[in-house]
Order: sequence, then structure tokens, then C-alpha cells
Amino acid sequence: MNRPLAALAALSLATAVHAAAPLVPIETFFGTHFIRAAQLSPDGRRVAFLAPNGGTYSLALLDLDTRKVAVPVHIEGDSIQSFYWKGNEHLVFEGDIGGIEVPQVAVTDLEGKRVFSLLKAQTTKLLGSVYSGFVFSERTEDPEHIYAIGFTTDSNYSNEEHILAQNQPDRLLLKIDIHNGARTLLGPATDGDPSASLGEFGVDHQGRVRTAVRNKGDRAELLYRDDTADTWRVIKRFEANRPLWIVLGFTGDGSGVYINDHESADAGALRVFDPSTDTLGPALFTPEGGEIGQDYPPSSGLVFSPKDGRLIGLRYTTDKLHFHWFDPKYAALQSKIEHSFPGYIAGIASISDDETRILIRTASDRDPGAYYLLDLTKGTLGLVTAVAPQIHPANMAPVLPISFAARDGLEIHGYLTLPQGFTPGMPVPLVLHPHGGPFGPRDNWRFDPEVQLLANRGYGVLQVNFRGSGGYGNRFLQAGYREWGGKMQDDLSDGVKWAIEKGYADPKRVAIFGASYGGYATLAGLVFTPDLYKCGINYVGVSDLVELTRRKYEEEDAGLLSFYKQAIDSSSKELHDRSPVNFVERIRVPLLNAYGENDPRVDIAQWVELKGQLDKYHKTYEFMLAKDEGHGFAHSQDAVAFYTKVEAFLKANL
Repeated sequence: MNRPLAALAALSLATAVHAAAPLVPIETFFGTHFIRAAQLSPDGRRVAFLAPNGGTYSLALLDLDTRKVAVPVHIEGDSIQSFYWKGNEHLVFEGDIGGIEVPQVAVTDLEGKRVFSLLKAQTTKLLGSVYSGFVFSERTEDPEHIYAIGFTTDSNYSNEEHILAQNQPDRLLLKIDIHNGARTLLGPATDGDPSASLGEFGVDHQGRVRTAVRNKGDRAELLYRDDTADTWRVIKRFEANRPLWIVLGFTGDGSGVYINDHESADAGALRVFDPSTDTLGPALFTPEGGEIGQDYPPSSGLVFSPKDGRLIGLRYTTDKLHFHWFDPKYAALQSKIEHSFPGYIAGIASISDDETRILIRTASDRDPGAYYLLDLTKGTLGLVTAVAPQIHPANMAPVLPISFAARDGLEIHGYLTLPQGFTPGMPVPLVLHPHGGPFGPRDNWRFDPEVQLLANRGYGVLQVNFRGSGGYGNRFLQAGYREWGGKMQDDLSDGVKWAIEKGYADPKRVAIFGASYGGYATLAGLVFTPDLYKCGINYVGVSDLVELTRRKYEEEDAGLLSFYKQAIDSSSKELHDRSPVNFVERIRVPLLNAYGENDPRVDIAQWVELKGQLDKYHKTYEFMLAKDEGHGFAHSQDAVAFYTKVEAFLKANL
């Protein structure tokens, strides 16, 4: 589908609105996965993406000239999670084994003839989830290396490295050659103090490791140095897990550091730190009603020119994702793109090195969208691929941004999705759908297959960005600290009451369904507000806060420990009193539970303990255990089986 660039502004993707949508099969939402994470090659000749293949994801490649698709890498039984280009002839990718979230990083040529491991994964558990290392900077400017944290400079390491990691506290900053795995030591990734931890390393456009965050107890420090071999110096001190400055990147010439300044603006402001004077420059951009970056997928939000590394724009999120461009050329282009795709979030996904070819991503609440190639030299706009051609937007329900006042007056935002055919004055059964995290993640205005499945079955869906969610500033985020089962839960309950008072929800037909922290919120809702819900669905949820914190204290590093203590921990009595497993006798309604056997975040022990209490009090419940799955079901057959249970459970109980 090629068209002149002049016709961009005339392109429209209008969709019809029906009074009632036909029933869409579960397989449409979960059996056939969506294309993910398309990226343009540096020369603009190819697009790589993650494509569904036999229930998992493979690395796929589209030649834009021949339109031929190749699959250089497919991991039987497991999915590739992410990838990025290294030059025009290689792709670095990261996989997962059985859902245990242990990274296996490898590189492939475009034919898949030579797949070479760069960071080898540990496939068994040894004193917790142990891994060989992880990439801390993709550095696409360097086509020959990845920048990673590991435990040895030996490029021919074996699983002995994982045992070594248990006895060697010093992690290493490494530059790894993608062709032969040769490791160049950049320096230690620790400062020798076992009570402190270094992380969040920042690498500039020249490949120098210049910033880091040091956590020690309840304090944190932002560190800076001019070059990788230099000594760290402190440029900002703050309370742990309450960062005042966040590094987002570096100026093209390396003279300055882009800082998201949360000290002068609660929701942040983009400013440049000058290390020669230790001063911050004036605000370059301050988002109104949101934050710089995007949560889906997580991103710093800054967009740099592939030619010279200069900052050309950024992404920021309010109730929706937005684009702001500092470069007038891109600002004018963004205006044309948005005019061409009304009702969609549409913007630049990636840019060729010469900035003549641009990959555009479109999406909306009712449409997963598509990728388009804009060729500025030829003046053409062409469809590369739809993200999910099996989805028909006309059969999906609109997602409406909403807000309400919590019982203590705090403004809470979220989204309400009503089934097609909703009539004012005729409330529908409602599913409260709390997100996971809880600290930092949030719900967004986007196509969500879970939400659309529920709406297609006739349910209203309420997504509440309760206090503790990201995107609303530091004060809002930190207002959720130590509020598991407390004010965060109150925000969810207040959202349900708002939906009832507005006439959207039938008060006698309300369910709660969430995953991870959302699973905890489901259990907490059923035991602490048992009159509010008709049934609940707990998907990989926490049931015992005492057990959660105990395991975290055993397994994690100093920086994460300080976070758990500040954000979750409190007195042992309070943790006990906010753990749903201790109050199972209060549950009055049916409960559906689902867990992954290999979950590294919410250990299966959380379910074992909960099951014991459900059986003890003779509660009505259903259960699904998925082998070779972790924190959520990545294999399509498991996802379809789970949502088939969800559909039947809600039909029977709501």
C-alpha cells in the first residue's frame, strides 16, 4: 500500500460503531498472538519483529524490497522476549526458559546460520534465581559489542560461573564482542561494600560508563564520572527509592547529562546537568498532567538522532501517549502523522541512520494498530504489517479515561470500558481489573486483549490507577508505600462505588480480577470488603506478605532490600493483618486461581499456603497450575485455557 507523502493528511482509519458486537472467540485474543516490537534496520532496508510461531514468539525479519519474511531464530517451547539491531547484519536477542526470567542473550546473523551465545542462562535454581548476567546498555551506536554485567571475563565460561557468583560478591562491567564473545573488563559493578549496591549505569554515545546509582540502607546517591576509568563522585543524594534526579541519557557530544528533575517538579522536568559546573540548566520540557516516558513498554522516552546523537524529541504519557519534538522537521512530520490517523496514537517507532526512512506505529483502544514505512526520499507511505489482523476494531469497545475522588480527597485516574450496546440507566455487570506492580506500573489507554474479551462478553471493565501507580508524579507514587491492603485497596473500592453511583455498574454483580499485585488485590478485596464482590479471579497473586518479604530479603541485593523495607515492610503484625491468607474464613464468594509452576516473582508457595486455608474453611474455588510457565502465561495454549476458565467462571458467577 504505497501512496504519495502529500496524501498523508488525507488518510483516515474510521471505524463503524455497532449497537452490539458479535461474540469474538477467545483464540482471536490469545490463541493468535500479536506482532511485537518492530524495529527498522540502521540502513532502513529491513524490519525485524517478534512474531507468533506455534504458541510462542520467534524472531522474524521482513525484507522491505522483496517483501520476503524469514525466521532466523525460533526457540522450541519458549519465547524470545526482546531484541535489537547490531549494525545491519546482526540481531542481539534475549530469551527466557520456562518463565523463570533468567536471561539468555545471544546474537544471530540474518539467516540464522550462526547463533552465538553472549550471556548463558542458568536453567536450574541455586539458592534462588541465579543468572549469568544482564545487558545494561544496548548501545546501538556500537555495532560490534553489547555492554553487560557479569561475573567473569572468561568468554568460555560454563555453569560454574553461577556457583562462582554465589561466592564472589563483585559483579563486573563488561564489553562483549558479538562475533566471538570476547569480554573486555570495564571495571567493577560494585564499590566493594557488601551493604551497598551499584545499579542503573548510564552509558553515553561514545561508550563511556558515566553515571550510576548507589543504594545503601535508606540512602541513595547519584554518581558521576567523566570516563569509565575515572573515580565516581556524588552529584546528588536522596532518600532511597525517592529519586530526585533520574538520568535519561547524554547529549550527543557527551558534555551534558539529561536529567528528569523531580526536585523542582513533582512529575519531573527535562533538564541538562553540566558536570563542569555541577549545575542544572533550565527546563527543556515539563509535561502537563503526566510524566516523561512510557510504561508500555517501559522507556525513558527520549528520542535521539541516529546521525549525531542529538536530542530530537521525547514521548510522554498523560491519559494517553504523546510525542513532543524539539526538531522542527519532526514536529511538522508528527502533525501530519496525527492528522492522517485520527483517533489513533501515531508516532515514530524507529529511524534509519540517514533519517530518510521512518517506521511509524499506530494504535488505539480498539485496534492494536499497524506499522507503516515512511520513505522521505520517495515520498511514500506503505503498510509494513498489521499488528493483529484478526482483530476487527468495529467489534471492540471504546476505553474511556475517567477520574474520581478517593475517600481522603486524592484524585484517582483510570479507564472505564463499557460493552457495546450499553444503555444509560441500565447498569451492567462490572469487572474491577487492578494492575500489577504495584509501584510504577499503570494502566494506559491502549488495546488490551483482557479488557476487550471481558467487554465483548458483556461486562464493564474498570481499571484504576490507584495511589502507587506510575505516571502521576513522585508524591502519588510514594503515597502507595506500605499501603498494601490499605489505602491502595480503598482506592479500588472507591472506584467501584463511583461506577455504581454513576449508573455504570450493577451493585449486585461486581467481580474483581487481577494478576500479580492485582491478584493480591483480588484476595484482599474478598477478605476485607466481602460485601462488594460477587466473585474473584486471582492470577499469580500474592497471598502472604510475611512470606513475600521473607523470600525477598533472602534473595535480593542491598538496593532492592531497601526498597522492600521502605515500600512494603512494616511491623510483622501489620504484614500479618494485611495478608489475605490469614482471613480466608471471610471469603463468601467463588474464587478462581491460576499460577505458573516456575514463577520467580510470586513463588508457588504462595498458592500452597492459600490452598491449605481454602480447604480448611471449605471455600468454593477453582484452580489452574501451568507447568513451564512463570509470572503469567506466555504460551498461547495455556493462555487460551486460562481465559476459557475465566469466561466460564464469570458466566456462572456474575
